[in-house]
Amino acid sequence: MKKVWDELEKWFLSARYKLSKAKEFLGLGFSKETSETLGNLGLKPKLDGFRQIGAGMNLPYGNFITRLEYKGFTVFEGSKKQIETLAKELKEMGEEAAIKYLDNLLQKITLREIGVSEGAVYKFLLGEYVSFEFISRTSGYVSGYVVKVGDLLRCHIFYTTDKSGKALVSFMQYRTKVFNIAKSLNLTRVELEGSTVINEDVLKFVKNQQFDKKLMEVPEALGGNPGEKMDVYFKEFEIK
Repeated sequence: MKKVWDELEKWFLSARYKLSKAKEFLGLGFSKETSETLGNLGLKPKLDGFRQIGAGMNLPYGNFITRLEYKGFTVFEGSKKQIETLAKELKEMGEEAAIKYLDNLLQKITLREIGVSEGAVYKFLLGEYVSFEFISRTSGYVSGYVVKVGDLLRCHIFYTTDKSGKALVSFMQYRTKVFNIAKSLNLTRVELEGSTVINEDVLKFVKNQQFDKKLMEVPEALGGNPGEKMDVYFKEFEIK
């Protein structure tokens, strides 16, 4: 009899756990099946509200725009119907394949946010050097490269068009984007690098942050000639 009660208790706790993860979706009017599928995969809903369709008219309730967050990052957004379609597709994949799909999607999103091209994402995941470029919040053009070496993400900023007073904003945005990539890949270490000629404000900042200086070879994959070297400032960070 005790064994039966133990099994019932396990079932009850499991059902309660699944319901708690699905609660947020249920509260937004999603079906039990959709809510449990998305909740159990670690997805969380963030409601964006109505989207107007013109003349001040809003879409009906069923077309609420919802963002799906995975590990703290938005990986999908759509109407209630689109969310339910995605949930069905994820359920058909099976839990293991669905989690792998979401992890891959998250990695691509964080790499695209720093400006790694679609075609270069696969090369990066294979451990190759790939370049990136993005426009910062200050409208500065930022470029560099990123490479994954074991559990280390190495990222180098080559260039920014920001003038004095704004370049530091671009650098901090670059740092945030790099850390997001590392988190999406479950990497534990990040090495930030920057050219010694990048910008006076950035140089002052990295020196105050106790970045070290080293002479490194320019990767041939990025156009460097054999034996060509450059001075860089660098610092390793642990990702928690």
